[in-house]
Amino acid sequence: MPPFPRPRAFFAVLAATGLVLQTGGAPARAEGGADPVRTTQVAMRLFSQGCIRNLRQEAGLKEVLQAAGLRAAPAEQATLHLGGRPGTLFVSNDPAAAVAVIVRPAAAQCEVRAPTTDISIAEGEFRGMIEGLAGPRVMIRRDSEERSSAGGRPGITMVFSAGVPPLEEGGARFAMQARQPVPGGIALSMTASGQPLDAR
Repeated sequence: MPPFPRPRAFFAVLAATGLVLQTGGAPARAEGGADPVRTTQVAMRLFSQGCIRNLRQEAGLKEVLQAAGLRAAPAEQATLHLGGRPGTLFVSNDPAAAVAVIVRPAAAQCEVRAPTTDISIAEGEFRGMIEGLAGPRVMIRRDSEERSSAGGRPGITMVFSAGVPPLEEGGARFAMQARQPVPGGIALSMTASGQPLDAR
């Protein structure tokens, strides 16, 4: 997964969709009281129930997102997140847990983003979530794990593959990047792509 993008327009999108960030103060809490711990937990739940369980199942994924209170963003707002590629942006109305989900059916991809996160919780929950998918017919392989402090922002990147053994081709790919939040940036990004784990 490439390094986190920090599009200048990201702040405008967050503002337009209710995910406004503070310009200073304690670790990048959003206006209205967005909490890094709660936001991380909400993002993890959406990734597990939506992106993993409904990979390549658009109807099921949208049902999960709607049940969680997310709504599709207008096209002019979504464009800034989608980067010119087809897809739909879903955003949360909960100011205490500002999350966004990008669904790209044509690319069989689902991504959860958040402007704030707790790195230690993100690391532990993501690792446990993915490793917990292992079973008699599903193999989990950690492809990479890297810690960094680019621009003075500590962070971690993890990439896993999952699928039917021996996992030489096909299967699913799960990636996460978590970084110390900064105003107007993306602190947490998790992406699921590939084939669903329906062999479980």
